Amino acid sequence: MEVQIRESKASNSPVTQERLIALIDLTFKEVTAENNGKVSNNSIVHGILEKLNAHSSLYKYVISITSIETDESITDSNFQLSSAIGSSWNTKKDGLFNHIFENDSTGIKYLITVIWISK
Repeated sequence: MEVQIRESKASNSPVTQERLIALIDLTFKEVTAENNGKVSNNSIVHGILEKLNAHSSLYKYVISITSIETDESITDSNFQLSSAIGSSWNTKKDGLFNHIFENDSTGIKYLITVIWISK
């Protein structure tokens, strides 16, 4: 399964794109370890928000997570997922970043959108 992401606007992010990815990956590892391998979208959202709030209080953050789970017994799990987010904001200060994380132990893929809005 190939998933493509378009139209991220991470150039004005309060943290670098690499740091956002590392922060998301670290949160998944922490949540997985704390919950014996079980991951909930709410626990991931909470963990990411905690880390972003600790990094900078100059922004408000919004996290969206879409879980994609396929039945491994189906050999052709071909599907299309569409998601859109719209906003009205200051394009010089505000933005968003999309990232896909795959939980290696469960095979579930997560589309994570991080939005920051300057206070």
